[in-house]
Amino acid sequence: MASFGTGTSSHIYALAFAKTAGIEVTHVPYKGTAEAARDLLEGRVQAYFDAAPTAISNTATGRIRMVGVASPKRMPAAPDVPTFTEQGIPGMDLTSWISIVGPAKMPAEIVARLNALLVQTLNSPDVKEFYARGAWETSPSTPAELTQEMRVAYDRWGAMVKQIGFEKQ
Repeated sequence: MASFGTGTSSHIYALAFAKTAGIEVTHVPYKGTAEAARDLLEGRVQAYFDAAPTAISNTATGRIRMVGVASPKRMPAAPDVPTFTEQGIPGMDLTSWISIVGPAKMPAEIVARLNALLVQTLNSPDVKEFYARGAWETSPSTPAELTQEMRVAYDRWGAMVKQIGFEKQ
């Protein structure tokens, strides 16, 4: 199973999937997504956890098939691809997200103003459509909600790394 590098999310996802599914995989690390995706397309590796936009565009070639999504619900950009939970592999919520952060001592009024602008932007129909075309979903939040999400993610990912026995390389 390819990954876009040792210790990357695709590597950890592959190990978590193998552990949850009760299978063994051989990890084949690459130095980025392009090389891993190329070798999957060429048939040199059999599987690869990839970000949705790349996976969807590569599926359009007809040379690979999305087998499942590692999220709690199906993706609007690929509604026919079932979740791993739907396929009998529970607990495969491996979604990731991107956030915007600033210095720890950023003044509260600047944080509030930036957040308001970001929420307004992310809720605009044009921006939502732009992200949806790339298989991304927008979900603006407050700084407090982001802080809570980061704590939950930190604990969840820490437990996953321990569960799969991932060790520093």
